[in-house]
Amino acid sequence: MSAMLAAGTKVAYENNNSTGWLSLVIIVSSIATIYQLYWDFVKDWGLLQFNSKNTWLRNDLILKQKYIYFISMVRFQIIKLCIKISKAKIDSSLTETHMFYRV
Repeated sequence: MSAMLAAGTKVAYENNNSTGWLSLVIIVSSIATIYQLYWDFVKDWGLLQFNSKNTWLRNDLILKQKYIYFISMVRFQIIKLCIKISKAKIDSSLTETHMFYRV
């Protein structure tokens, strides 16, 4: 739902290039990103549990080396960011290609 709101505000900004819409895009996208990070770590992975016997991790761990979980969290977010950036570049190049052929 948060990603849909961010996408909706981006479309509205593309249709009306005003400072107000740009501000709203930045705010909504930031909130959506924070919410998605929370959901990934806490809900999906069961990590960042404050009351756990394993500091910042869930109680039941498969791997004995705890640092692997923290490295995995960071790597996962880097990979997601790279995917978003590459997708944005593809979307912009497709838009430019369609505009070129329509003219």
